[in-house]
Amino acid sequence: MNIFNKTFLFACLPLAWSSVHAANHMVQSGQSLQTTLTNAASGDLVLLQDGFYDEHCVVANKAITIKSISADSDTVQVRSIT
Repeated sequence: MNIFNKTFLFACLPLAWSSVHAANHMVQSGQSLQTTLTNAASGDLVLLQDGFYDEHCVVANKAITIKSISADSDTVQVRSIT
């Protein structure tokens, strides 16, 4: 491998790592959903345990997936998410 190919490879590694490094965050009833959303990065998955999250949450400039861990969609309620 010549020097150009090695340099290109090492320059692209951080980009490749950042695009596949998504985290999962578990939130339990009683914990702050907003804190989790604030600390999450684009591409992360936020999983909500059953309960009522009495918060007005804001997500700005991020693409985050928020899901219930329960199959029953009525077991998780959030006041609002914008």
